[in-house]
This record gives sequence, structure tokens and C-alpha cells, in this order.
Amino acid sequence: KLAPFSDMLIDPLQPLSVDMELDVYETFEKDRTKYRQYELAVEMAVSDLSHIHDRLNILVIGPGRGPLIEIVMKFARKADKVTAVEKNPKCFPTLIRLCGQWPTNVELVLGDVRYMGRPKLASFHLVVSELLGSFACNEAAPEILSVFRGLSPVMIPQEMRSFIQPVYADLGTNTWPRRPYVAKLNSCFPACEPAAIFEFVYPGENALQKTQNVTFHSKTAEVANALCGYFEACLYGPYRIGIVPGQSRLEYCDSWFPMLFPIPTTELPLSVRFLRQSLATVTYQWTVNGVS
Repeated sequence: KLAPFSDMLIDPLQPLSVDMELDVYETFEKDRTKYRQYELAVEMAVSDLSHIHDRLNILVIGPGRGPLIEIVMKFARKADKVTAVEKNPKCFPTLIRLCGQWPTNVELVLGDVRYMGRPKLASFHLVVSELLGSFACNEAAPEILSVFRGLSPVMIPQEMRSFIQPVYADLGTNTWPRRPYVAKLNSCFPACEPAAIFEFVYPGENALQKTQNVTFHSKTAEVANALCGYFEACLYGPYRIGIVPGQSRLEYCDSWFPMLFPIPTTELPLSVRFLRQSLATVTYQWTVNGVS
């Protein structure tokens, strides 16, 4: 039996510019692996920071319908202060209802964390977010988290990486112009091993515009007609999540479909040039052997 949405080419979500519906959050919240790993990461981070600070100031960015706040509240002490910033007004009634179940040290803010004042941002010891897209950086996580440049909170996730992998897939006839999709591929031949191309470390001075060149030499790469895009994130300590093929079952998350970047078939080797541009929106450009 095929999984729902198998082999369908879907437009990627753009939650920074388009508010998601509540049923989308409900689907994502079924990913037990993601929340188990987040729980372990938050528990370790709070424990480590509690040895340093008598009272923690914790920020949750983009809590959606509340599961990340619930994880943080499970380990926060009575003296700790938790602030949750959510930009989607559709989520806020749910968060307000849940707030009655939490202690009074939870502050809910409807707004965009990028417009929070610098002194307020500097007051946080721990920042927890789940802004990852299928390709790590495609939902503007680096742009949002760039407000912490020059500051030194502990951040979850601490690191995110993007991967590409040449594949052959049945793309049908609707892939022109060549643009990114997300897809749960049922019929897909991996032509090469995945290669890491972009990396973002937090807190850190991360460039938002990046260019990476990578060459694939596998003899089977000549059949590739697309690049699959994946992510891996180090949350805190040993705890990771991702969708890279071969990822440990303790880390693999099923709530993200891989990205798909159509490419022209060409001769070997496959020399890929991949650009991430950050202007009014996040866009990608890619060429294979000089052909876009």
C-alpha cells in the first residue's frame, strides 16, 4: 500500500509568509521521533544551564499549537521564565487555552521574533525553535535566527545541514520551469550517496547567501534527473533529527518529505553548483555541468 501523497510533486510550505492551517500542525505533531529527540535535548540543555544560572529565561520560537512549550515546561523549574513567540494568529487561541494548564511563568507573544528588541533577546539563556524545512534552510530558519548574531544563548537546534543526492524519479511532464518541490517518492533510484552542501551553526555568524560546488562521479549518476534535498539537525549534545537516507531510526523523522530539484540529464561527472539567495524571499539556483 502506497503512503498518502506518494510521487506527488507538492509546492513547499512557506510559513514565514503564509500562515499554516491548524490541520497542518496536527499532521506534523504526529512525528513521535521529532518530539522525543527534542524532549531529550531540552532536558539535557536545561540540566546543564541549571548548574550555571539560578533562574533560566527560556524562549520558544514558533511553538505552533504548543508541543514545544509543553516539552520545555516539563523540565523548567518554578523560578524559570518561559516566553513563547508565535506569529500565526490561527494558533493563538489554542495557545491561550493551553496556557491555563501551565504555571504563570509562561508569557505568550503574538508576533515576529525578528522585531523583538535587542535587550530582550539578550536576556535569554536558552532558545528553542523548530523552524526546519525539508532542506534545513528553505523555510527561512537562518533568516529568523540571525537576530541572535553577536549574542550567546544556548540554542536548540545548535546546527543544521543541507544535503543533495542525485536520483532518478518519475517526474511526469510538469517540472518546467525547473523549481523546487517536496515529494514523498515511492519510485526513486538513488544514483549517488548524499553530499552535505550548506551548514548553519547557532549561535554564530552565518552567511545567509551561500554557494557550494560538489561533483558526483558515480557511474550511475548519468541517469539522474533530479536532486533530492534532505536535512540533518544537531539539537543539543548527542541528539539529532533528520531525513537523510541511512539516518538512524532513532533520529529519522517522517513529517518532512524530501525536497526535489529537477535537473537535465547529462554526461559524467555531475558537477553541481548550488546557490542559496536570501533577498525578499529565500530562493535557490542550481546548475549541472553548467546547465540550469
